[in-house]
Amino acid sequence: MNKLTNWIKNHQVTAFFILAYAITWSGLLLALYIFPGNQIVMGLSFPFLLFSPALSAMLISGIAESHPKQASSRSRWIVFILSWLFASTVLILYSWKVQKMDLTAGVIVIYCIWGLFPAWVLSSAYARTPGIRKMFSTLLKPRGSALWYLAIFLMFPGIPLLSLWITRLLGGEAQSYLDNLGFWGAVIVLLLEFLRGFFMTGGINEESGWRGFALPRLQTRYSVIAAAVIVGVLWALWHLPYDLAPDNRGPSLAWFLEYCLFWRIVFAVILAWLYNRTNGCLLVPVLFHPAMNAFGNAFFGTTICKVVFIALMIFAIVSDRYDARKGLVREEANAIRTAYSRSEFLPEPDRGEATTLLKEYVDARLAVAQAGALDKVPALLIEADRVQRQLWDMAVVNARKDMNSDVAALYVEALNEVTNLHWLRVAVGVQARIPNTIWLVLLALVALGMVAVGYQTGISGSKRTWVMLILALSFSLVIALIAELDRPQSGLITVTQQPLEDLKVWMAAGGGTR
Repeated sequence: MNKLTNWIKNHQVTAFFILAYAITWSGLLLALYIFPGNQIVMGLSFPFLLFSPALSAMLISGIAESHPKQASSRSRWIVFILSWLFASTVLILYSWKVQKMDLTAGVIVIYCIWGLFPAWVLSSAYARTPGIRKMFSTLLKPRGSALWYLAIFLMFPGIPLLSLWITRLLGGEAQSYLDNLGFWGAVIVLLLEFLRGFFMTGGINEESGWRGFALPRLQTRYSVIAAAVIVGVLWALWHLPYDLAPDNRGPSLAWFLEYCLFWRIVFAVILAWLYNRTNGCLLVPVLFHPAMNAFGNAFFGTTICKVVFIALMIFAIVSDRYDARKGLVREEANAIRTAYSRSEFLPEPDRGEATTLLKEYVDARLAVAQAGALDKVPALLIEADRVQRQLWDMAVVNARKDMNSDVAALYVEALNEVTNLHWLRVAVGVQARIPNTIWLVLLALVALGMVAVGYQTGISGSKRTWVMLILALSFSLVIALIAELDRPQSGLITVTQQPLEDLKVWMAAGGGTR
């Protein structure tokens, strides 16, 4: 048991995915393929299949960080009872109003049992085990600006509804299964779809695992985008037995690759972006996922809508890199400040030479950042590298005079950090740009989308050309914004170098203690 526990602690993400897949795939195999149509098997297995990501994350978090345990909290039981009552009511109403089921005593009992699962997850925000409590706490204690929560509902249903309206305004065909329900009928169905999704089908049951557990751990080893794509692929494959079930199977392999894989990766990137923008708040993906399911299933099919979400994914990628570049400027300024302060320990004349070189280095780094055109950057990097080399040679000479000197070790450590951040800034700020292939794909998608909308407008005889003009202008502005964020050394939107400018002033004034 100790060996297994230690393995889980050292391989938390792997253990999570193995357990989540094992529970769901084995259960779906029983319910859909071995005992198809057996309501007893489905009724008993269904909540475990849906909640395998949340339950797996809960188990492994508890093993990884099991102590110190807190005293039992009355708040947990209050949250549990209220959540259970609300979730059970939503499930019963959904089966009655949307699925048109007869509300027999057996059906009500089944849904009351299912309601225990979301209630347990929500109340885990007050769990005694620290690993579980930490992971689920942001379900009930949100982080980040309220604007990000508003953004969720501007995306769903905002973008699909706007796309649907524009498509119909231009005379195109855009159908929704809600068209025959009337306004209030559609509102009731969508509200119940969203609430059911929040409690059972995509919200706390899945996102507690995908974004709450796996994503932050993968981001410690990979870039944000790489971690998001990994989660997106594994999220898609987790659904595979259900997507390929006889009642759900799409018309072709192309359908599977687009709707089951591609779009989940797209939304995985957007979800990661929202999650990180709110400082790792679990409530954000827990709200976004059911909104995506409820409103996306109703309104997602238009060409305009699809192009907008692809553009939004690219915007999320670029804006993350832009923020990373801003953060690296601060980190580099702090590292140079530390090296400058620790150069005080060097003997003369090296002390004076080191401070002079570090001032030159700041000037060289500012010159690189303010170069504008990329073709000027290589020559300026050579100058920064020359100063680095001189600083390092000087540090090596002083370190060799006393190999056991803690002071020399601190100065060498500071220079190492300066060098590492220099090349990290080069990689993120200069080399990490959107590839030309991606630009071509994005431009082609926008062009094809506009052609499709124009064709629909032409065959329908619509004369609302002003809508086409606004649409074209909107897409152009989005692409221009993405281009600006991707090339922050020139243009209207640039990464501020103020931390380095402030450092230059500080060094010129004597460096605080000098």
